[in-house]
Amino acid sequence: MRVSNQQIVSSALNGAQTQLAALMRAQAQLSSGKRVMTPSDDPAAAGSILMLQAATQSNNQEQLNAQDGQAWVNGTDSQLQQASTLLQRARDLAVQAGSSLGASPSNAIATEILSIRDQLVAVANSQQQGRGLFSGFAGGAAVTQVAGAWTYTGDGGAIQRRIGEQNLVTVNVTADQVLGFSAGAGQDSVTMLENLATQVSAGNATGVSASIAGVDVALGLVNQGLAQIGSAGNRIDAALALNLNNAETIKSQLSSVQDVDLAEATMNLQTQQVAYQAALGALSKVLGPSLLDFIPRG
Repeated sequence: MRVSNQQIVSSALNGAQTQLAALMRAQAQLSSGKRVMTPSDDPAAAGSILMLQAATQSNNQEQLNAQDGQAWVNGTDSQLQQASTLLQRARDLAVQAGSSLGASPSNAIATEILSIRDQLVAVANSQQQGRGLFSGFAGGAAVTQVAGAWTYTGDGGAIQRRIGEQNLVTVNVTADQVLGFSAGAGQDSVTMLENLATQVSAGNATGVSASIAGVDVALGLVNQGLAQIGSAGNRIDAALALNLNNAETIKSQLSSVQDVDLAEATMNLQTQQVAYQAALGALSKVLGPSLLDFIPRG
């Protein structure tokens, strides 16, 4: 078969271009540290990379959810601890007022109990990121006075965070639960403190002593809320620890599929450089001297 000079030159040019492309790819792999930069580099590996990248995004979102849930739990726990302290102080005052006291000390105790009531209302209406900690999904205050009666004005919304693929945790409690509004009209902790202050102010030692049981019930409800929030916090802590382990595992798997071996990439670059230089040398020999090289100059 006859081979023309043009075919020889074309073949040499194609070879040089092929080697140049291989050299550029080797340079790109070494500079980026990635073995697979386009799906065509390794279709099977590219599919795995996409799956691992999706897993990374999902894991990152779960981490953000858990951190947000942790903030809710910490805020709720702090406020409930304060409520417990306030109610314990109210109980101590009730015990003190149950003994024989004069009018002046009784009035001072009653005033302090009403102050505790106001602080408890402030706890119930505390917020997290502009939303009521104890009002469920409802906006505005969780506890207000409606027609002169203390009323829960939130709803029963459970604020939940997905902290794992099959792990959904509730990060709130409502004032309806922890302050006893669900027990019926006048049975809540706020109204109980008002009634206690009235008994103390009236010097009714018997009524004050009987009211101590109501304070104990209020403390029990707050402690139940603390236990519920504590359980949610433990789940979130465990999820965050698992999330960190998953992140490291995914990162390792992604690296093994996507990243280049540095020693191998360096060797490949050197090989491609030699091959490209050889291709250029062959091309220069194929092209050879032209008639222009024999034209006198000067």
